[in-house]
Amino acid sequence: MPALKQTAHNIFLTEIAPYRRLSDKSSVANVLNKNIKISGIEKKRHDGKSFHAFRRSMGIWLLDTVSSPEMISQILGHQSKDVLKRYLPLSPSKLSICALGFDGIQVESEVYR
Repeated sequence: MPALKQTAHNIFLTEIAPYRRLSDKSSVANVLNKNIKISGIEKKRHDGKSFHAFRRSMGIWLLDTVSSPEMISQILGHQSKDVLKRYLPLSPSKLSICALGFDGIQVESEVYR
């Protein structure tokens, strides 16, 4: 068996020797799609069963565990933590922490224009 010392720092490797890191995002997506097909999972276009959806779900899960933006960026393979803004939505539970109450605001009418 060939030594994996050169690629030990990579998570995604080719299935067939010589083992090496996958070259681009589409190759990871191809591995995912192949395994979805083998498992018998029905997949349709834009149904959320994609590598992007997996990455987004992982990012949201990491955010919910109060992981640092730097760690999330590193796990997702981003060069900058600013990229997280595209992947991670603001959840209602997180937004409610920032919300101000209506105490001290006089309501004059129930219809606002």
